[in-house]
Amino acid sequence: MFRFQGTPEWKFGNVDLPCGSVRYAAAGDGPAHLFLHGFLLGSRSYMGPLTEVAERGSRVIAPAMPGFATPARLRGRPSIDDYADWAIEFMSELGVDRFAVSGHSFGGGVALAAACAYPGRVERALLINPVGGAAFADRKGRLRHMSERRSLAWGRDLVRDMKGSKFGGLGRKCAGDACETVRRSHVRLVHLAGLARHADLVDKAYMLADHGTPRDLIYSRGDYVLSPASFDILANAMAVAPIVVEGAHSWLIENERDFERAVTPIMAEAFGDYLDTVDGINPHIYARVKHSLGTMSRDRVA
Repeated sequence: MFRFQGTPEWKFGNVDLPCGSVRYAAAGDGPAHLFLHGFLLGSRSYMGPLTEVAERGSRVIAPAMPGFATPARLRGRPSIDDYADWAIEFMSELGVDRFAVSGHSFGGGVALAAACAYPGRVERALLINPVGGAAFADRKGRLRHMSERRSLAWGRDLVRDMKGSKFGGLGRKCAGDACETVRRSHVRLVHLAGLARHADLVDKAYMLADHGTPRDLIYSRGDYVLSPASFDILANAMAVAPIVVEGAHSWLIENERDFERAVTPIMAEAFGDYLDTVDGINPHIYARVKHSLGTMSRDRVA
């Protein structure tokens, strides 16, 4: 039942898996919702927006993925698929059989891979500024493969993205996770950064559409870390109309209210309630979500 709740109490714990001890946070009561964080971060960076989701009648489970702000490590040089397998193993250890999955940035790519590989476990996928579109628009507006994007250009666009964000507030929210990740995993960060930079998950997006799994993609038009062109490619492959919001790459961390307004109607539809019963929705976002839900199909968009 989709409902508004009081402010949920966050509970923190650890799960022992073959990769090591995994830290996680959980809050809320209702259908299970696994959230996977972005590169360099952990679950603590997202407490604000995830609290908004838990208040709307969902049991949010937010682990720190191996190799980031947790002692756990995947063996060797893990792939996005390895992280997807780990996510399913983690939820199985918690005793959760079926659940919705969402992810931001790197976590969005893992969420896509998990939903594609385990359609019997993942009931719905929500990708937020995800990696995996494998394309970017250069300065002349030409579409290029992500592997052609030089490290210097990444650095330049990262600085540009920070200028578009409220960096002081963002830094305070993310500093703890980022510092712990660097301290624990500085040797592996180059490999993990490569996964995020070069991920090509377009075929998986087509497969997800073919499975018929309910799915949505939200991205911010001011994202310079990942090109909006890559998000449109993924949305096209997923056969959904993307929901476009304002902000930089980490918009959901900066503005919890905008995130809540974007995901509330999606959750309402997922939990079987009418969108018209939800209060406080931005009319523009409401219209985009209604359009997105109305155009979902197994047919690929030309």
